[in-house]
Amino acid sequence: MNVKILLLPDGDDPDSFSRKHNAQEFKEYVDAHLTDFILFKTNLLLKDAQRDPIKRAQLTEDIVKSIAVIPDEIIRSTYVHECAEILGIEEGILMRGANKNRAAILENLKKEAQRERDRQARLLNNELERQSNNETPTEGAPIDSFTPSDIPPLDNEDYPPAELLPGENTSIAAPTITTKQSQTEQRFYGLERLMMTLITRYGEQLIEGEGANGEKTQTTLAEYVQGDLNYDGITLRSPLYAKMLSLTCQHIHEDGFTASKFLLNNQEEDISREAADLINERYQLSKGNQMTQSEEQLKVAYISRLLLDYKNAIVEEELKQCNADLTRPEVKNDITKTLEIMQRMKELSEIQRKIARYLGDRVMMK
Repeated sequence: MNVKILLLPDGDDPDSFSRKHNAQEFKEYVDAHLTDFILFKTNLLLKDAQRDPIKRAQLTEDIVKSIAVIPDEIIRSTYVHECAEILGIEEGILMRGANKNRAAILENLKKEAQRERDRQARLLNNELERQSNNETPTEGAPIDSFTPSDIPPLDNEDYPPAELLPGENTSIAAPTITTKQSQTEQRFYGLERLMMTLITRYGEQLIEGEGANGEKTQTTLAEYVQGDLNYDGITLRSPLYAKMLSLTCQHIHEDGFTASKFLLNNQEEDISREAADLINERYQLSKGNQMTQSEEQLKVAYISRLLLDYKNAIVEEELKQCNADLTRPEVKNDITKTLEIMQRMKELSEIQRKIARYLGDRVMMK
């Protein structure tokens, strides 16, 4: 904030003063008497200190602390110049004092950010412990506006199959990944490919759920995915998959529509070729997992878990970026930017904690 001070004549408050003058007179008085906060403070303290060297030293330290919190380097330098003239002190002395105080402020901000990260980690670990003990969280609400009903728990470490028909004996295949992709890109690509496999095969099928007010509702699998992503302002990173999902939802209520036929017979070659690959891929349950739920329940459970993992990956990626930004010199020397990043990290940690309630022990703090 750029704070200004306005002193009114003795006996007047803003209301009484404004009643004694017209609008033009009031504006002229404000323009003539408005004083910058730091310069006002400097002059006020200087009158109190007078010729006492101890008080003047304390005054100088006080002013230096006020200048140090200003994030803009040019503005800080201007204040140092003006205050040095008022106090009769060399600019270099004030500048060194301001830089020293600013370094201490930034160090405290770093420590505060670390304390906040540690606090969030403790909260998350406590939540995960409650999850493992089958305790109900004491706070929080569903993340989505549409919640599928009867989602069964998934305890296996690997992702369940995209082919959901019980009894199939097939082998698991990891998504095709080029060596040029980063680990983060591989993660997003793998999750999006699994989502699109389900949508290509079962996108038109209806799933039951509950609306925001607890009412029973139905939606197609493809629309559920698109609605869930739109609710959080998320777009798939793969342009091809984003186009396939969008086109599926645009045509899904046409008579006789099935996602697999629509995508396989699409005029765009890249869409039809990718749909064929997704339909022909085969997956198998990881060891120890049994197909005990209904086919519909499994589809709902798998797509819901995929969406939650996808959101968690987005949050983790942004948290890593925030941590990296805090180390950049232009951020370290700017309190405003540092505070903005810290606030965003706090928001992201809260989102991550909510997602953890749904993912259970699959989410671990990095």
